[in-house]
Amino acid sequence: MSLAGNDRWMGWTLTNKRRKLKNDASERKTPVHSELMRLGFQNYVSAVKASGAEELFPGLVRSDGFGDWFIPHVKNRIGVTGFLQDLHSFRHTFKTAARNVPLSTEIHDAITGHTTPGVGSQYGSTAGVKTLKREIDKICYPNVVLTSPPVATVAEIKAIAADAERRRIAGRNRTQKKN
Repeated sequence: MSLAGNDRWMGWTLTNKRRKLKNDASERKTPVHSELMRLGFQNYVSAVKASGAEELFPGLVRSDGFGDWFIPHVKNRIGVTGFLQDLHSFRHTFKTAARNVPLSTEIHDAITGHTTPGVGSQYGSTAGVKTLKREIDKICYPNVVLTSPPVATVAEIKAIAADAERRRIAGRNRTQKKN
């Protein structure tokens, strides 16, 4: 995942060096919501870049069962029940919020990497990242109150990345022993 931006917008291009992306639409430019910027996301990104980490979230390892920890954490943190079943629930929640704003199907499909059906979608280019940024900022969750988390230091991020690499290697070794 690579990041770009300026004082008015920030977005990322979703790429993946560790495994193949699902399809061509998976590699796309996606804007960062202004609420994440308010919470200090840009400071976090700067610290990650300074650490030399290749991933935006260097501590995540696919085999860790991240969703098993994250979903209960989010439910507890924001006080919701029922709707969050797994990580894919975030996409469902976003698509519902986008329809309620309403954002056009073409816009929320561009943000989520879905293909918009119909012959008309085959003409022209996808909306630019500045248009997507303007539109994604229309989405809000008024009952969710977020506070800024502490930003990890470069040294902490390097330690997190090193630990994640050890877990990746251990996971590969477990897989190889099973085969």
